[in-house]
Amino acid sequence: MTGTAFVYGTLMADEVLRLLIKRVPRTRPAVLPGYTRYKVKGQVFPAIVPSTSECKVEGKVLMDLSDKELEVLDVY
Repeated sequence: MTGTAFVYGTLMADEVLRLLIKRVPRTRPAVLPGYTRYKVKGQVFPAIVPSTSECKVEGKVLMDLSDKELEVLDVY
């Protein structure tokens, strides 16, 4: 079975994907409306939180991910 994942921070970098899942999957641009992206103090990755309808987070969707790859990305 394959799945997809919306990513918006460090997981948008091909180098990070290669380290985690050993490949760069097919992607497409995506926008998540109604959320805002924030820097997490003391971390290199951002977080998103619900916000006003005018806000949006730009990212991308990773396509054709295996269950194992989804698990690895979820743990990251």
